[in-house]
Amino acid sequence: MKDVNCALEINSSSYSIVIVETGRKVLAVKRASFNFDISSLSLVDEVLLNYLRQMMKELKQEYEFRIKNLNVCLSSYHVDIVPASAEIILHPYHQRDVRKKDIENLIEQSRLLRIDWDRSVLHSLPLEFYLDDRRFLEAPIGVYGRKFRTKSIFCIVNRNIMEEIETLADRLSLELGKVVFYPLALMSIFVLPDSEGDFLLVRMRRYRTDMAVFIEKSLVYAGYIPIGGEYIDRELAEGLGIPMSLAEEIKIEYGALTAEDLEDGREVIVKKVSSYRKIKRSRLNQILLASFRNILGSIKSNIPDEFRSRLSKVIFVGSSISLKGLANVVENELELSWQPVSLLREDYQKLPPSFWGGIGSFYFNNSDFNRQKIATGLNFWQKIVNMWDNYF
Repeated sequence: MKDVNCALEINSSSYSIVIVETGRKVLAVKRASFNFDISSLSLVDEVLLNYLRQMMKELKQEYEFRIKNLNVCLSSYHVDIVPASAEIILHPYHQRDVRKKDIENLIEQSRLLRIDWDRSVLHSLPLEFYLDDRRFLEAPIGVYGRKFRTKSIFCIVNRNIMEEIETLADRLSLELGKVVFYPLALMSIFVLPDSEGDFLLVRMRRYRTDMAVFIEKSLVYAGYIPIGGEYIDRELAEGLGIPMSLAEEIKIEYGALTAEDLEDGREVIVKKVSSYRKIKRSRLNQILLASFRNILGSIKSNIPDEFRSRLSKVIFVGSSISLKGLANVVENELELSWQPVSLLREDYQKLPPSFWGGIGSFYFNNSDFNRQKIATGLNFWQKIVNMWDNYF
């Protein structure tokens, strides 16, 4: 029986489980979808727990494995972003080199100043460091100076959420591994151009749409708007006079947002309860376009002004990216260029986006987006610069 790792992604309408074996190869995936918003429920709600137990049971029946631990991937609904800063003096009288312990002290001081006792820190992410009048994007370990400060952000959750996650792992008889914020997990498995560092990440879900802003490859803002795919289906159902159950079907089958499709005069025959009716494709697509414009407008208005002007690209994630013409609509409404991405492995690319966050949780520790990483090695030229600063 092989040992494997498990990741659980929790979002507004589903639980997604990914089983990963040695080498981070995906062994199995399983998803439980709900026809209501589960975000407000306890993570240890008995109904949800029973779904998870059943999913685990089915996976174990199909594959012979022993799960070692459980990673959990949380969305913006559960996680808040808190900016922080702090400053320390390395030495009262002269310069000295920055050490790893100084970084830890600086971040800890930031945490104590900004984070309340009833919150738990998922990630502490330094955005930039200042050593006297010099700015560094990476920890300046080994560089000489006297006044040392940092700007950071903390990804935090209510302490009771962390307690529920621990209880969840215990109820499933699993050891809790990493708890990772969804945007960071997702970016950990994306392959981006080296030059691309300022972008907006959008993940459209069933009942809400998550967004995250990355500046110089650092997460600086995250949030969500309380509308998503269900809002679009509801607009279609009301506008076309059809049941919600049919709205999703015709959206997938006939929806498109190109100029030609918005003028398409052909008709679609749909079943309405016991009768049939005809719907013009142009009407269907015009409602789709209006719905997406409302969502994108809300996203744009929720991005803080200090970051909006710096953004140049948007990465859009979700099943809706297959919608013909969506890229042009997104570019026009957000005034950002559409950034296509690929994943680290081809087998990951074939999986639905609902499993990407769980996979990314296994990569986060070594990701470029994990700003908790602190390099301790100095190259030859940095040693020469330090010697010059210290003695001359």
